[in-house]
Amino acid sequence: MMVDLKNLLDDASREDAGSTVDALDVVRAGRRRVRRRGLLRASAALALVLVVSATALSVRPWESEEPRLLEPVRPPAPSAPPAVSEFTPPGSLLDIGETARVPVEHVEDEGKVELTVTDVRRGDTADMLAEPDLSASLRELLETGQIWYVDVTIRHVSGKIGGYYLDSDVAPVLRGGGGHNQVSYLFDFTPCPSRGLSNPAVPREVVKDCIAFRTPPGTDVVGLRWGPFESAYYVGTEKPVVWR
Repeated sequence: MMVDLKNLLDDASREDAGSTVDALDVVRAGRRRVRRRGLLRASAALALVLVVSATALSVRPWESEEPRLLEPVRPPAPSAPPAVSEFTPPGSLLDIGETARVPVEHVEDEGKVELTVTDVRRGDTADMLAEPDLSASLRELLETGQIWYVDVTIRHVSGKIGGYYLDSDVAPVLRGGGGHNQVSYLFDFTPCPSRGLSNPAVPREVVKDCIAFRTPPGTDVVGLRWGPFESAYYVGTEKPVVWR
């Protein structure tokens, strides 16, 4: 039997070549696996280094800094309350029976008094006409009009204002539109005794005064206005203290 030597050699060469190719593939595959493992290990190591570095660099205030106390928050200081005058304000309207504290200038002294209008009364003109010391001009006025009495309590608070009288500092509150006359007298008149503070002044003295007014028919006195001339309360303005 004839053997084809050439064919045998070709076959053998192909088998050897195939074996060689297979072996090379195995080697290449092994190298790839080794590289991948190396890369994985390197990546893991790098990640670990980064974690450790980040941990080492992280700052914890309670470990790396001195504790700092916060400044306490203080509320703003309260503002001072507005100044309140001890006097009844000019232009005040009071009821009969209410008290006003007011400044007084008398002669060359200054002081304080408390005034209370306690009553407004219709008088009997015949009582005044019966007074023997009544002037002829006042008698004529009273014969054609009506007399009114306003009772006021004066209480001394402070100051050398002895002898102070209300007469020149007051005017009536009228209803009916007519005028008025203030009736001044120096004699004792029991229905309406006119009194001022003692002279010299007596501290804390209380005096019951009475002021008389005459009005024409149809005009009534219903209250009293107080306000000295050239003061913030002057009765000639809209700022007197008013009782009605």
